[in-house]
Formats: sequence, C-alpha cells, structure tokens
Amino acid sequence: MRYMLRVDSRYTHYAGEDKELTHELAGLFTGKVQLPLPGQLPVRMIPGSGDAPKQPNKNGDLHNCVGSQLIFSERAVDALSLENYGKLFPVYLVDRNETFYWFWSTVVIDCLNHDETIWVSRLSKLVDKPSFYEDRLEDALIFTLPHDQNLQQHYFVSERFKEIVVKAKLKGIALYTSERESDPWVS
Repeated sequence: MRYMLRVDSRYTHYAGEDKELTHELAGLFTGKVQLPLPGQLPVRMIPGSGDAPKQPNKNGDLHNCVGSQLIFSERAVDALSLENYGKLFPVYLVDRNETFYWFWSTVVIDCLNHDETIWVSRLSKLVDKPSFYEDRLEDALIFTLPHDQNLQQHYFVSERFKEIVVKAKLKGIALYTSERESDPWVS
C-alpha cells in the first residue's frame, strides 16, 4: 500500500518570519521552490497560516511550511532515516525548543500509471487517487514523481513508513489514499 503524506490538519502550520524570503523559497513568483542557501539557514519559522481566526495549534513531529513543504522533527528524521531519501535544511521554529528540518525528496520514481490514476486536474498534474506500477517502486520509503519537481506538492510513502511512524510514536502525520479522502489515517 502507498499513501500520500500530509500533515494532520490539527497541527500547527508555519510561515517564514521573513516574508520576502518565504515568497522566494516558496516559488511564489517563479512557480518553482527555491531551496535555501547556506547563508539563509536556519530558516526562521513562525506559527500561523493565513488570517484564519482559529489556527491549528498542536505540536507534532511533522508540520507544513512555505506552502506545502514539510518540516520534520529531528526525532522523525532519525526514526525514518530521512537523510537517505532527501536533502535536509535546518529550520528554527520560534515557538519550539527543538531542531526541525525542511525535507526535499531526492528519491524521484517514474512509477505513476497515468491511465489508471484519478486526477484532480491533468492540466496542473494534481493527483487525486494515484495508481502505481508496482514493479517500479522497489522499496522506496518516501518518494516524489518526476512531474512534481518544481514544487514537490505530493510525497508518497510506503506501508513501512507507516509502521516506523507507529513504532516511533511520531505525531502530526496523516496518510491519504486519495486527495479527497475525508478520513485519513493519522498518527
């Protein structure tokens, strides 16, 4: 079983403290995420997501930042051995006294069965319910797709990922089988 990795919506969302830097990193004007340069690290993040009066406020091991980007706690990075699957950029969460990392997947697998996949929009290449060629997946714990390298809006994870999350008691993780699923698995 493969899942789409998301943050449980009850957990705090973060935005960059420096709005100009946040817009640059999120690719707001270019349509492509800009990975932080060494002089920009650690990226300082503040809690909050837009102007909604009621913001999610739970602390977990996985949070959203800079749009749909993921930040993992050091505990999650260690448990999942994420250094083997991508680049890790330190971030400083102003309301937390622990290390977090912005994750950018370097595992890119061309495994999507386009004919069997249900799309939110083919034009924007947003996947609703993915269908994979299983023989191309190997034993990837976490991966992205070739068409999603500008923004990495979809991260896909394995059943083994879920087992590690449960064993390590990681919090804030939601696993979906479909983009429109109303009752995902949450840690």
